[in-house]
Amino acid sequence: MVSTPASSPFARASALLKSGKPTAFTSSDSVLVSSSQATPILLSLLIVATSYLAWQLFAPVKNARIKGSSIRTLAASIPRLGQVAFYKTRESFLYRVLGRPEEALDAQAYHPSAVRFNVGQHNIIVSGDHQDASTFFNTRALSFTKGYSVLFGGTPKDPDTEPEVAARNRAQDDKYMVFFDKNLKQAIRGERLADLTPDMVEDCLKDYEHFFANNTGNGKLDPHMDVYPLIFQLSVRTVGLAEHASNAAAAREMYDAYWSIERETNYWSTLWPNLPLRSNHKRKENSKKLFTMIHEAITKRIEDKRSEDDQVQRMIDDETSTIDIVRWCVGSLFAAVVNSSSMSAWLLIFVGAQPELRQRVKQEIVETLRKGAEERGDDYESLPTLEALRRVPLEQWEGTASSVADRKNGSGAFPLLHACLKETMRHVLRGTFFRYFAGQNESDKFANSKVQIGGHDVNSGDFLAYWIAGTHQNSRIYRDPQRFDPDRFAIRKEGNGPLEFIGWGASHHVCGGRRFAQLEIIIVVATFLMCFDYETVDLQGRPYSAETCPSADTDNNWRGPSKPVRLSYRRAADFKA
Repeated sequence: MVSTPASSPFARASALLKSGKPTAFTSSDSVLVSSSQATPILLSLLIVATSYLAWQLFAPVKNARIKGSSIRTLAASIPRLGQVAFYKTRESFLYRVLGRPEEALDAQAYHPSAVRFNVGQHNIIVSGDHQDASTFFNTRALSFTKGYSVLFGGTPKDPDTEPEVAARNRAQDDKYMVFFDKNLKQAIRGERLADLTPDMVEDCLKDYEHFFANNTGNGKLDPHMDVYPLIFQLSVRTVGLAEHASNAAAAREMYDAYWSIERETNYWSTLWPNLPLRSNHKRKENSKKLFTMIHEAITKRIEDKRSEDDQVQRMIDDETSTIDIVRWCVGSLFAAVVNSSSMSAWLLIFVGAQPELRQRVKQEIVETLRKGAEERGDDYESLPTLEALRRVPLEQWEGTASSVADRKNGSGAFPLLHACLKETMRHVLRGTFFRYFAGQNESDKFANSKVQIGGHDVNSGDFLAYWIAGTHQNSRIYRDPQRFDPDRFAIRKEGNGPLEFIGWGASHHVCGGRRFAQLEIIIVVATFLMCFDYETVDLQGRPYSAETCPSADTDNNWRGPSKPVRLSYRRAADFKA
């Protein structure tokens, strides 16, 4: 054993090695020698990793610019990330780069010519020009499915089954979409909705009962916090499982998971879902919870050999795989809930800010109920409000007829209420529709197609987005577009031209769930108006007017108000328990 010099460990190690004598190191010596040898290796690896990350972030995106095109290209500070603001603050971003469609009559204020930029590795062309709407909606070479599957990111994936689903080829994906659409049509077919409408009315009345808790029936409610769970309940009843529709606790747990997923949907979850970020983790965690709840309920039903009256049962009877049934349920809920929730809340907010309009809508509902009762031979004055609403047939809720006489002359029921819904959609739906152009990248029947936006060819592999506000807030189409005025539809017939109202989609891709979405919104609002007299107020109870009413924050799917809002309600004088 040799003694070690009283110097640094590295000096001791060097002296021992040079002596040629048998050596013995202390444990601290060996660690330090190992560390000294490993440091250059680790440093080299760190430099390589940093260089690779820098290249990934700052390398030019392929085909970012179109040669010879006058379409503006927006450069990003970090090229590989692209325009993060397109997901974070989409409306303000589009107003900044395209201008204000509300001022379309002023060519200097609104310049809707298309812009091009990237998000991640994907190139997008966005247009707010109504002239491009026909190309966007009518061109079959543009893929709806691929556009949304890549850029939308709203519908979650099951972490447990995603590898199996991802392994499916395009033909299998197309087959699944046919399956999805077929079952959605069956779930909302006329005879089924006719059977469901009385239950939907009853769900609404039960939900509103807790507002009658005190003797006066007066109070203030938050339209988003109080209406959104009701829409979720109605959606579960229609496109979910009967077990969850009849179990308030289970429905609430699903509701919480659903909105947690929606809140965590952002740029990162859409384009970089595997990064170890809090939002990605929470989204995956709640996605798994939602998928698991539905999967377990289906499995238990099959094991118990129990049959229920819902669309899921039809799929079970057809021996559909449980994976596809669960995917259908989750996809249908995400299609049904988000827009119907915000439309219901905002319709009540906008109507409540105009007392005269609210009274007109209420009177229209009462007259329709009274006329229907007379035709059936009922005494309307003696009918409880719940029963009067339960007896409204489907065709009246849908606005196709209000009475036998109206069916003969083609008149519709609730025309003003339906106009209010349309006007609400015009105000609140201001985001983007998506498409994808495969072009020569894929060998299908559209491989040699050409698509032009703004008079310029679109590259193969490009994504397209159409800005809804470019139509819905366009002063060339709608007079005073920022004012909530349902008479523009009910009386003046604004927005009746081709592609001038696109709230339900258009052409080849009209919303498949439109019939149910419209029905549940109309029932929720009509039932509320029959139960309560109300007005839209701030937190201090001061009424808003049409001019001061808050607007919707459309940069996220919750679509909360730009300033605090409540509905100050009291039991309707003509409500009959």
